[in-house]
Amino acid sequence: MTFRTWVTPLTAATFALVAASGLLLFFHLAPGATRALHEWVGWALAAAVALHLVLNRRSLRGHLRRPAMPLLLALAAVLTLGQLFLPAGSPPFAGMRALAQAAEPRTLRELAAFAGIAPDEAVARLDAKGFAVRPDMSLRQIAGADPAGANAVLAALLIPRS
Repeated sequence: MTFRTWVTPLTAATFALVAASGLLLFFHLAPGATRALHEWVGWALAAAVALHLVLNRRSLRGHLRRPAMPLLLALAAVLTLGQLFLPAGSPPFAGMRALAQAAEPRTLRELAAFAGIAPDEAVARLDAKGFAVRPDMSLRQIAGADPAGANAVLAALLIPRS
């Protein structure tokens, strides 16, 4: 087996792991060591891509001769480097935060209505999970800033008891 025969599968496998762990992190569904796995496999992905590019440099040169490719690469570099200089409160981030807050139900009463259960049932479910709640509390008041706490609250309300 040659070096070339395993570089492409290695690149694909590390990409799949980074993509899956990235989605779990994005949606705050990441258990335990997912962040560490994502970061370390990300390094393996970078190495695999570098090896893949070296081994396929003739094909890469052919792609780069196409008129749109240098422009697309330059655009990707500008966007990647540009986001490093945006503070967390800048308009793109503020807009996303506002959208998430607008979509979030204001109180447990509203969240219960969304889940299709009575407010008393919502309070009972959360009490059973160890949350001390009132129907007028918000998700942030109940769970705090921890996404895992918010996920536990939402799971208690949205997943029917068996």
